[in-house]
Amino acid sequence: MVMAMICEKMGWTYSEYVNQPDWFLQLLIMKFGADAEHQNRLNKELKHASK
Repeated sequence: MVMAMICEKMGWTYSEYVNQPDWFLQLLIMKFGADAEHQNRLNKELKHASK
């Protein structure tokens, strides 16, 4: 599932994915997780502010 998400977000084919170094793929996973957490915080703030 993670591979599909990374390929979708990066616009990569399977071949491009498997040719990336593992350390870079791990950084992308961490970045996407941090981005999602940040977006969740913003959404909660917006929801709270609109009450």
